[in-house]
Amino acid sequence: MTLLLLPLLLPVLTGLWFWSRPLLRGTWRRDPAWYVWTGALLLLGAGAAYLVGSLAGASLDPEEACHRAGQPYDRE
Repeated sequence: MTLLLLPLLLPVLTGLWFWSRPLLRGTWRRDPAWYVWTGALLLLGAGAAYLVGSLAGASLDPEEACHRAGQPYDRE
């Protein structure tokens, strides 16, 4: 799983570097690219959260979860 997240981490850190430079200099209000970088970082973060959630493997089926835990399933 770490190998899957590593390619996502590099663009996020690069984007964070470019995003924080105008913020630290105080020029973010005059720079429209800062808003583009903010949107890109939010999109990358949402994609990473979606990827981690989709690979988590959790099942919402209670019968399947009980069988995985080694317990019998009771419908009541």
